[in-house]
Amino acid sequence: MKKLILALLVTGVAFGANAQAKKKNVKKVVKTESKVEIASSDSIGNVIWNKTTHDFGKIPQGIPATFTFTFTNSNPNPLTITNAKASCGCTTPNYSKEPVASGGTGTVTVQYNAASTGYFNKNVTVTTNVGTVRLYIKGTVQAKPTEPAPTPLKVGG
Repeated sequence: MKKLILALLVTGVAFGANAQAKKKNVKKVVKTESKVEIASSDSIGNVIWNKTTHDFGKIPQGIPATFTFTFTNSNPNPLTITNAKASCGCTTPNYSKEPVASGGTGTVTVQYNAASTGYFNKNVTVTTNVGTVRLYIKGTVQAKPTEPAPTPLKVGG
């Protein structure tokens, strides 16, 4: 019985190691000082983002907040953003639709509607022909200051 269990265990480990060795086109995210590169093992190259997180700080309620993330295509081939999907309906992404040539720059603009008060932390998943990256926005929406009730006018005397 012990030999059977040992044989099954050895077979499982061998299959697992073989499956790992056969993986191709593995992508990884490499963080540098203030930039993030999407590195690809298939030698397509890198995408360098100016930053992947933006903190709006304190913003007023009811006024949409917008930030534009920029990237540089250091691939030898053009880079195409195929999709940008927000984590919720309160966040709207807009991105460069045309392919970005090698050495060129592109953008992903993210708008947060700021309708609800309080802290927020949202993300946008950007999918390209090279890989995927998540961009984050965060901040705190402050309530509109309440206006004092008007003082009634005294008419007559």
